[in-house]
Amino acid sequence: MHLNIWKEKLELGIDVLDEQHFEFFKQANKFLIEVKFGLNKQACLESMSFLEYYLLSHFHQEFAFMKESGYPKYREHQASHDMLKIKIKAMFLKMEEQNYSDEVLEEFAKFLEEWIEKHILEEDYDFVQYYKSLDESQK
Repeated sequence: MHLNIWKEKLELGIDVLDEQHFEFFKQANKFLIEVKFGLNKQACLESMSFLEYYLLSHFHQEFAFMKESGYPKYREHQASHDMLKIKIKAMFLKMEEQNYSDEVLEEFAKFLEEWIEKHILEEDYDFVQYYKSLDESQK
């Protein structure tokens, strides 16, 4: 099974966001392990619910940073998050429909890794550069 590996290049330099990204990786892997090794279905469903909740909480925190700083691409970033929420919900439904087959679990793990890396390295990084430039211009 493919687990998501946290890479140092994903760190943005804003502690709270980095911690949340790392925690999301950790929780996604926990979910995959629980399902793969047939742990209690209720525990798997709770883990799945936690991932959805955590994602919403993280998005809220990012939006707060973006609004506070006047980030001009706020709406685009929000749309990207909305698409992820829809995709994850669809993936959870697909996992249930396919009885958590190895194939669908692998697809979910790869999707998360690719989306998170792309999102963090491109979209979040763009915001962080903007955010950090505000600090520098205010000095």
